[in-house]
Formats: sequence, structure tokens, C-alpha cells
Amino acid sequence: MRPTKLRTECCGAACPFLEEEELDDFSQRLATHAQSLRVGDPADPETEVGSLINERQMRRVLHYIHTAKDEGARIITGGSRVGTVGYFIDPTVFVASNSLTIVREEISGPVSTIIPFDDDDEVLNMANSSEYGLTAVL
Repeated sequence: MRPTKLRTECCGAACPFLEEEELDDFSQRLATHAQSLRVGDPADPETEVGSLINERQMRRVLHYIHTAKDEGARIITGGSRVGTVGYFIDPTVFVASNSLTIVREEISGPVSTIIPFDDDDEVLNMANSSEYGLTAVL
């Protein structure tokens, strides 16, 4: 029996593969969720997204976000620094092809990239083209 839906994830669930026919609905729901997340002081129990470890990491994540835009990724939400104190970035969601830097390299920030596919063969080829080990769920 062949699976009708196959999704492969980075271990941090940062890069889900998603069938093209479900892309609009899922990306909108994910964007709505990302926008609802409370960014702030990690000591505050209401905070859902804390700061990055330091300015260097914040600049690194922002560089990845800008690179993704330059390479043609479509930003759904986020992508900016939050405030001027601390190292906060809005939860960010992209739709991008499997070949972009943002998909190929570890970001370690509040960034998720949805990778659309049309059929099982395409998604298996994309998943197998990674040089990194991936987890997979159906």
C-alpha cells in the first residue's frame, strides 16, 4: 500500500514537505499560529518564543532570512527583528524549494520552511537528496 501523504521533517521540524494541493490552507494556518506566538522574556511563563543566544546568532538568522528572500523563497510571515533590546526574531515561515540555502543548512532560530511537492517520487527524491540524516513521518 502506497502512502497518500508523505512528510519528511528535519529533526527540529523546521522543514516539512507538504503536498502542493494542501499548501495554501496549511501555510495560512501555520502563519496564523506563528503570528499568535508570544515573543519575549524566557523567564515569563507566558512567553512561547525567547531570544536567541547572542547578537552574533541573531545576525546569522537574519542573514539566512535575507538570503532566502534573495534566492526566491516566499515569506508567509515574520522575518524581522522584534524590538531593539535583546536578540528576538519574529517566528518566520517560508515556502521554498528544496534546493535553497535556508533548507540545506541549519538555522537554529524561529524559522520554518514549507517545501511543496506534487507526488511521492518527487518528495522521495527531495528527501534523499539531503546530505543530512532526516526523520520521516507519514
